[in-house]
Amino acid sequence: MLSSKIIQVTCPNCGAREALEITEKDIERASQSMGLVTKTLDHGTHILLLYLDTDGNVRRENVFPKDEAIKISKDHKTAIIEGEAYKIEETELSPAFYKRYMLKKPWAELKPRVEHFSEENKNVLELLDNSATAGMMAPEIVDKLKAQGIEASVGKTFEQLESFKKMGHISEIVETAEEISAETFTRVYVLKKPWAELQEKVDHFSEENKKILEIIGSSKDAGYTINELKEELSPHGIESTAGKLFEQIESFKKMGHVASKIRPK
Repeated sequence: MLSSKIIQVTCPNCGAREALEITEKDIERASQSMGLVTKTLDHGTHILLLYLDTDGNVRRENVFPKDEAIKISKDHKTAIIEGEAYKIEETELSPAFYKRYMLKKPWAELKPRVEHFSEENKNVLELLDNSATAGMMAPEIVDKLKAQGIEASVGKTFEQLESFKKMGHISEIVETAEEISAETFTRVYVLKKPWAELQEKVDHFSEENKKILEIIGSSKDAGYTINELKEELSPHGIESTAGKLFEQIESFKKMGHVASKIRPK
C-alpha cells in the first residue's frame, strides 16, 4: 500500500495553491470506498471538495459556495454538502491570502515606466494605486478585475505581484496580516513539542526568540495569533510589529519548531 505523501492542490475557483498531506489512512479508506476518498478544504467563501484515488492522486474536484445551502458545524470541522457530511481539512493557504501590496510611487508617476507592460499588468498596478495606503491582497484584486470583465486567478495574480515587487514597483505590507485575514480565518501558532522539550534545542536563540517560543508553548493546543502574541510579549518588555513577529514565527515554522492552524471565525 502507498505510504503517505504530499500533493500540491490548486483551487479552480480562487487559484489558491496549497500542500495537502495524503496519509496511509486516506489511501486505505479509498481502497475500501469504491477506489475514491474525499478531502474537503475550506477556502473562506467556498469549499473545495477533492476525490482522491488509491494512489493519492486527485481524480476530480468540485467547488461549493459557503452559502445557506451548506451547513457548517459549530466547531467548523464538518460541512453538509448536498445531504452528505464531509470533514473540513485545516490546510495552510497560499501566502496570497494574507500578503498585501501597495505601489512605491503614485500610479501617475509609475505609468510611463511600465508602458510596455500588458494591459492586464497595468490594470493590476492601477488598482493598487487606487487602494491608497491600505494596500490590496491578490483575492481582492481578482474580484476587482472580474468586475471589469477581466478573467484572473489568485495564483496568477499573486505571481504577478511578486514579480512587480522584485522589479521594485510595489512593496509588501505584513504588519496587519492577521487583521486582514480575520474576515475569513485566523491563523494561530502552536509548538510541535512541549516547551520543556524544545528549550534545550533552541538554547542558542536570542532571549527574545526563546521568550516568543515559550509563550506560544504556554497556550497548549489553543495557539496564539500574531496580535495575541504581541500583547503577551509586551509585559516582558518585548515590543515588536506584527510584520516582524510574523516573519520570526514563520522562520520557526520552517525550522520545524512551530505549526500553524486555522481558527474558525
